[in-house]
Amino acid sequence: MQKVIDTDVRIHMVNSPSELLRIHKIEIIFAEYVNHPTTYHYLNTGVSEVLERPHAIGVGDDFAFALLQKYEDTIRKFNTDKALVLVYKILNEAIKVGAYDLNFPIDIWVINSKGARAVQGVELDNLHKKFQELQDKEIKLLIP
Repeated sequence: MQKVIDTDVRIHMVNSPSELLRIHKIEIIFAEYVNHPTTYHYLNTGVSEVLERPHAIGVGDDFAFALLQKYEDTIRKFNTDKALVLVYKILNEAIKVGAYDLNFPIDIWVINSKGARAVQGVELDNLHKKFQELQDKEIKLLIP
């Protein structure tokens, strides 16, 4: 973050750290697993929230959040594998419609009782295949 701040010419126009924070959108995420995953989300505006649902950060977070809302009542019934397919689907759809200049790669993290890990490599490739299968099934439901 310091490198970003140092390269910003506006740094010389601010008089206090709070003004500097208003220039740069900063999100801090802490996550833990104690009986269930919990995410602590802090913004530079002083707003904080505790999340017990899937969460997205980055340039497309509003779009991803809106798509996830469709599943708000059922998301807890998903196992990790199914939830990963859903999250991948949502991020892929956001990219395909060009929301907020999103693009690949898709970065997904899993937080569970074993810790936190990024979904990558073969697992990400398999996730993409499962997403394509789901997409094919959706199309066949609409177009027999």
